[in-house]
Amino acid sequence: SFNNISLQDSNGKEILSTVGINDQTLMVKPVSHLEDSTEYTLTLPINAVKNNRGNGIEEDFVLKFSTKADSEDTGDSEDTGDTNESSNNTRKNKSDTVSSVDKGILRLSTQELLTKLEAGTENIEIMVQNNQEASQLGLIMGKADVDKLVVSNKGLTVNMGTMSILFSNKTLGQIAKEMGKEVTIAVEKGQDQNIAFSSYFGQSIEPVYNITIDSGNEVTQRFAEQVKVSLDVDISKIQDSRKVIACVFDEEINEWKAVGGALDLQTGKLNFHTGHFSKYSVFETDQEFADLSNRPSKEQVEILASRGIVFGRGDNRFDPVAVITRAEFTSMVMRIINTRKSVKTGTYSDVPAGAWYTKEIETASELGLVYGTGNSLFQPNRKITREELATIVCRIYAYQKGLVLSNEQGELFDDYDDISPYAKQSVNFLSAKGIVCGSNHKFYPKREATREEAAVILYRLLACLGEIQN
Repeated sequence: SFNNISLQDSNGKEILSTVGINDQTLMVKPVSHLEDSTEYTLTLPINAVKNNRGNGIEEDFVLKFSTKADSEDTGDSEDTGDTNESSNNTRKNKSDTVSSVDKGILRLSTQELLTKLEAGTENIEIMVQNNQEASQLGLIMGKADVDKLVVSNKGLTVNMGTMSILFSNKTLGQIAKEMGKEVTIAVEKGQDQNIAFSSYFGQSIEPVYNITIDSGNEVTQRFAEQVKVSLDVDISKIQDSRKVIACVFDEEINEWKAVGGALDLQTGKLNFHTGHFSKYSVFETDQEFADLSNRPSKEQVEILASRGIVFGRGDNRFDPVAVITRAEFTSMVMRIINTRKSVKTGTYSDVPAGAWYTKEIETASELGLVYGTGNSLFQPNRKITREELATIVCRIYAYQKGLVLSNEQGELFDDYDDISPYAKQSVNFLSAKGIVCGSNHKFYPKREATREEAAVILYRLLACLGEIQN
């Protein structure tokens, strides 16, 4: 009830105010001008405020704020009384109309959105400030405002200080289709430190962040396009920036899995992409293999192993010259792409449910990264050829970049005519990018690829994508 909402000065004196709702924003306007440099308290009764899960808060919601010194009376030009500066971001100024809902969870107003859309930038950015040191920060958007974003063809960056999240316009369109009346994007920091250790990556070097999105109807399981996340990292803790990655906590196996990312030493931010939200943290580990001591690929392979993309075969061996199967390479590439694994089975008659590679092959197939060999077969245990490997790597590049490949001409190999027609564009493109190379002016497309070759090509791919800073 509006009658139970009270505004008081520092002495407990009731301030006569009018209360109303404007575009889902609670408006409390004092009838008389508030004193400058004075603390006031706004109290909302039990259950008047709901948290981001829709549950009423079972205690009075108390909001303390102080007015500015020498503020000017804005009169009737704004209904919210811009002479008041709330420490909880109830209202900052006319261009930053975000109202506090539950500590760090804020609601975007249509007025601010329209102001941002008129700015003409490619993406709009919404700041969610943490003035209460709340463990959870987030943003609530109504369906109509998400629709406006989609129509504008702009992306959205939600900046929460130590972390920012960039949604492409295509992903916003997916959210708009799936959501109910509103969507909540939230980040909870440091509340799951009991899981901050990995048997492979060691101890995390940053807190655990739990990122969630609640679209009203259901939690979005997989985004239409990868979402970019930027996370602050204390670079004084870093030994080798190429081995610093984000990891996601896999609830099914109770272990951390590599996501990747690139650490910018200038800004101190780790930038990574993800296809879904979960619990994330930052790790740095150092993996070495005894049988690489005299191999030119030693550095690249061990960096990939430290990033959780390739693994050894026991006894501290990588087995670099062993050939690699289609299933093994598919599993490698899926460690580059962070998305929820498919629960589908039966796409290929020779990929049985429960095999160690089934989820990776099914997910890669759904994403269009791998295809079968005909007659409903995938041939997971067949050795992969260099041209097959090149086509898969090319699809990963396009998927991560969100683009359609162009026809680029790389090295014109002497055995170019031996390359299968389906692989020619991929080989040309990757050669032009410096991701694949030949030997003696030949590509040897039909030759089976080794584990070492696969690792080096994936390393060059990540460097080309900006995931590894050489």
